[in-house]
Amino acid sequence: MKYLTPSVVALAFTLFAGQSDAQQYVLNFDFETPNISSTGTPFGTGAFYQTLNAGSPVLTSWTIGGSTIDIVRQGTDYLAFSGAQYVDLAGSPGPGSVSQVFSVPAAGTYLLSFAIANNPGIGTSTVNVSVSDTSGSLFANTYNHTGSTANALGWTFTTVPFIATAPGNITINFADPTGGNAGTFLDDVTVVAAVPEPTTVAAGALLLGMVGLRLRRRAAKQA
Repeated sequence: MKYLTPSVVALAFTLFAGQSDAQQYVLNFDFETPNISSTGTPFGTGAFYQTLNAGSPVLTSWTIGGSTIDIVRQGTDYLAFSGAQYVDLAGSPGPGSVSQVFSVPAAGTYLLSFAIANNPGIGTSTVNVSVSDTSGSLFANTYNHTGSTANALGWTFTTVPFIATAPGNITINFADPTGGNAGTFLDDVTVVAAVPEPTTVAAGALLLGMVGLRLRRRAAKQA
């Protein structure tokens, strides 16, 4: 019986480990920049919030629309889903929205994921989620959340697919349609390809071919 050498095993491991690493396209996906711990208004138990007007450049990589949003930094209550910060889409007051434009390298299916909760100051919150490219709408839906408390926000994590029609810019948008001072909390917004991108698949096929060729040469020498 022929056994794989350590070097061949390492090569195969590197190949398959690399296949599991999908590129994430959304920047500042969990709203950690800027850190508002020294600039925000205290509330709850050690938590902070900072209100940003539409058009403000402060929230890195995101465009703020509508009226205002709040960046929220957790304390010992109002805990984030990811990291230490998130946004309230109904600022002081709302309604507000956040959007981001990023580029995908190929047409195909991508997965948008996000976490939402409702500001405990409102019984049920609503958020309109949309994805578009230069051809028009790729996805649109409305989500509600209820039951959050300061000590247990009960985040809901959702993943939805959309199909990019061509390489190029994609716009994602999250909007509060109701207004007021309490709305949907949003955190951990990511977009990844649903399947490996063509260049990744080609590279994987090449590496597999190299592994197979090396095994055949080794078997021939030992015959």
